[in-house]
Amino acid sequence: CPLILGHTWAAGCTQDLQKRRLSFLLSQNPGVVVFVANFHQYVNKEEFRNESLVTTLEQISSHHDLILVYPIPEVPIHLPKFLYAKLRTDLRSERSRNFLRDTPYFISQKQFFAQAKRTVDIFDGLKNSNIHRVYPHTIFCAPGDSTNSVCKTHSDNELYYADQTHPSPLGADMINSRIIKVIEQITAK
Repeated sequence: CPLILGHTWAAGCTQDLQKRRLSFLLSQNPGVVVFVANFHQYVNKEEFRNESLVTTLEQISSHHDLILVYPIPEVPIHLPKFLYAKLRTDLRSERSRNFLRDTPYFISQKQFFAQAKRTVDIFDGLKNSNIHRVYPHTIFCAPGDSTNSVCKTHSDNELYYADQTHPSPLGADMINSRIIKVIEQITAK
C-alpha cells in the first residue's frame, strides 16, 4: 500500500504501519525519496481525502528531497495477454515484432489526462523547493494538443507495459532514466 496517512485499503496496511513508515522516513538523515504508485486507483475512490496525501507529502518534503513520479497512461487491456491471444506466439518472436511494428496500439492522451486529473491536481498543488517531478507521460505520449494526441504502448519490437498499469522492464527503464537524472541534479547541488 502506498504511504498515505489515514488510508488503509490493502490487507495489512494499518494506520499503525502507515505511521511507523512515515516516522522511519523522517528519522533518517535527509536524502532523496522517490514517491511512485498507481495513485489514481486510490485518489479516485469516493472516501479518499486529498489532505491525507498532501499532508504525507508535505511531511516527507520538509525533511527530504521528494521526487513525485506522476501517473503513467494506463492501457485498458492487459497488453501482453491480448497480443498472445491474438498471435498465439511468444512476444519475442519475429511474428510478434512484425505485428508490433505494423499495428500501433495507442491510448488517448485526452482519456489519460481525464483519468489522472485528480492526482495531477494534488501533485501540482504542492509547492516546496524540495519537491521534484518526473512526468512519465512525456516519454510515452506525443507532445502537442492533448485532445488529438496519443500515448504509445510499444516500440516497433517491445512492449512498454507488463499489464494494464505497470511498465514492462523497457518501460520501467525509460522512467527510471528520468528519475536518475533528477537524482543527479539533486545531488549535484
